[in-house]
Amino acid sequence: MIDVQDPRRCCACLACVQVCPVSCIAVKRDEEGFPYPEADAGGCIGCGLCEKVCPYLSSVSSGEWDRSRRPLQLWAVWNKDEELRKESSSGGVFSALAEKVLAKGGQVFGAAFNEDWQVCHRAVDNARDLAALRSSKYVQSDTGHTFSEAKALLEEGRPVLYSGTPCQIAGLRSFLHQDYPHLYLVDFVCHGVPSPGVWDSYREEVRGSFGRVGGAMVEVHSVSFRDKGKGWRNYSLRIGTSAGTLAETRKENAWLQGFLNDLFLRPSCTVCPFKAFASRSDLTLSDFWTLGKYLKGRDDDKGASLLYVNTEKGRKILEESADLLDRTEVEKYKYPLVLFSPASYNPAQKIFYSHWHSGVSVSDSVKAALPRNPYRKKWRRFKQRLRQAFMRREKYRKG
Repeated sequence: MIDVQDPRRCCACLACVQVCPVSCIAVKRDEEGFPYPEADAGGCIGCGLCEKVCPYLSSVSSGEWDRSRRPLQLWAVWNKDEELRKESSSGGVFSALAEKVLAKGGQVFGAAFNEDWQVCHRAVDNARDLAALRSSKYVQSDTGHTFSEAKALLEEGRPVLYSGTPCQIAGLRSFLHQDYPHLYLVDFVCHGVPSPGVWDSYREEVRGSFGRVGGAMVEVHSVSFRDKGKGWRNYSLRIGTSAGTLAETRKENAWLQGFLNDLFLRPSCTVCPFKAFASRSDLTLSDFWTLGKYLKGRDDDKGASLLYVNTEKGRKILEESADLLDRTEVEKYKYPLVLFSPASYNPAQKIFYSHWHSGVSVSDSVKAALPRNPYRKKWRRFKQRLRQAFMRREKYRKG
């Protein structure tokens, strides 16, 4: 029976919940707003399936994965459709891959907002609905029953593209127990996942900031964590409501500052075992922030992706999507630390949560944790030293 004793050893992929034959595992949030599985001992039949599919108990996190493995290819890539590129977080590569899978009669799974503006995984079976899955959602996504849905489609012989965090992809692999010829797994270089509970609180804070219309709270109409109105690099959080729009850049916005400074990331993110391509995805996506360094004169600040091709299957789906993409192979690339090193625990997280738990708004809790935080300079120096130490180790290891 699944029993989470250490919150750092659970990423809430929900593979255990979905595999349970008697549905005796519920999902409950802790005091930081993160979901965790909780089994009902009275209803458990002792089949052990929940433990068998847990990615933390599989070979992925037990050290059997060769962390020195590297991708087959790296590509600088973006969508030829300028409108799709604009709507996407970086280069719009996901949309191109997804369109090819849909054209084969398959389905595409990814993170989308539900009617309450919470982030949940869902499937789409047509190109029109792909818009819901585009662009980054800086909140942990609820996978719901999508692992089971994907498996049912695969058993029917239908193609499936599943996009998620590295831990979600690792969870899906463990859940399936086998590979499928028409399963395409896509993850991304992950900074960590923010708390759904804190997001709910922040969203209500934004609604409240617009006051009431006709005696009722305003309604949220749209959310974009990576709005490119001021450029790809100077992206904004944009929340549209029935009474107005909040639009603040990453340097101005409290949610983005809290996320980027690791104030409300999941505990498991600080010891993530799914770095170094250990999720075993076919393709890994990331922003290609250093595009101009490798491809002189090609950076137009509209968004570009760096695509890591990890498997032959990944290479195949990329080749099939070539007509939709502008791409250039990248050689002699200097891998960023975030590919191999988990998110660091920020001591200021305690300051944030102590304020938030006492009823202080998310924005004010972030302000309390960051500006006068005695750890801030030490935190930056620590991350710099960590980066330098890692690069020295890599240089020594390669001889």
